[in-house]
Amino acid sequence: MPAATQLRGRALVEEVEKEYLNSVKNEIEDIRTGDLVEVSNYYSLSNKQFSTFKGVVIARRKRNTINSSINVIGSVEGVQVEMHIKVHSPLVKEIKILEHGNGKQRARLNYFRDLTLTKYRALKKTTKRKFRPTLEAKEEEKRLRYLLLTQEEQEE
Repeated sequence: MPAATQLRGRALVEEVEKEYLNSVKNEIEDIRTGDLVEVSNYYSLSNKQFSTFKGVVIARRKRNTINSSINVIGSVEGVQVEMHIKVHSPLVKEIKILEHGNGKQRARLNYFRDLTLTKYRALKKTTKRKFRPTLEAKEEEKRLRYLLLTQEEQEE
């Protein structure tokens, strides 16, 4: 970082924000619209009590800045709720991606507000994505199938 006398005003703030974002870049995953996420928020930092909210990301704003935020829509006790969450807020405990969207969604999914999202199954249908197992998972599946076939042959 250059000397503090070289940077003034907004330039200094931008430099500090850039350093912070580089330090937490690995911690925060790339959240996209259409992803099913679970967000844990603290009520207050002194109590250490938190609540979780599960829903679909319908918008992402100001990517790669300290002010980046997401809009998550979901249902709480049968009522449709939309939350605006600052990603780098100290009140956000964690953001877990449960399922990725198919990647072919629009940048903003405002039409989700008109849909009735009452159950997780309804949320899951809106975020379809083909499951692509890893190479290790494929090998493990082959091994288990082989064991199953050999056990069936031994029983006969």
